[in-house]
Amino acid sequence: MQSYGLSHKGYIRKVNQDAFFQQDTPIGPLENLYVLADGMGGHRGGEVASKLAVDTVIQSVQKAKSKIAPIEILESAIVNANKRIFKEAIEDATLYNMGTTIIVSCIVDRHIYIAHVGDSRFYVFTDHLEQVTKDHSYVQELVDVGAITQEEARNHPKKNQITRAVGIDPMIQVDTYTIDLDTIQREIQYILICTDGLTNMVSEFEITELINREKEIQRICEELIDKALRAGGTDNITCIVIENN
Repeated sequence: MQSYGLSHKGYIRKVNQDAFFQQDTPIGPLENLYVLADGMGGHRGGEVASKLAVDTVIQSVQKAKSKIAPIEILESAIVNANKRIFKEAIEDATLYNMGTTIIVSCIVDRHIYIAHVGDSRFYVFTDHLEQVTKDHSYVQELVDVGAITQEEARNHPKKNQITRAVGIDPMIQVDTYTIDLDTIQREIQYILICTDGLTNMVSEFEITELINREKEIQRICEELIDKALRAGGTDNITCIVIENN
């Protein structure tokens, strides 16, 4: 695997509350690690929460025992991040109610492992873009019960209202996913991990067109950020693109 990541604060936000980490080489017992967080809360809470989340995940993975399953390592890392952020918010009134989305992933022994909280997204690209994670959001709940369509969800006034975040409560529910690369019908060419600052500005159709056109991971990241900025850049924008060599 080879990856490239890029982040931009956009045109509206004063600071970048996104944080990310990518490493294609071994870290702790894992062969690689990819982390992305989109923070929220107060004057500086979101920025602090996302950085704490990423840092805590890295530290947790580095300390993990090799006998533990990769998906358990990722899930435990998010649980640790939740405890740390919640504790910091209690101890510092200026950080009250801060939180963050998070996606943590690794590719080990021909399996993709993903742990996820919030509405940042994990996509795989074969000959088309496919969303793997499911948003923890109010709008997604409306879609699930058939109250609105996916197209209506894209422009819904409450599309940014999430129902689950890291650091808000002392306990956290983490969704996990495992993809066996040897059993899927089409070979995965790329993986895209991104915050909603990208997906709220750039459609999945546009992302698909761009990947098919650019191919090279650095150019894909640069063009995705540029597209989101040209569409308004109303939020922080972060993406990691991983190529399956």
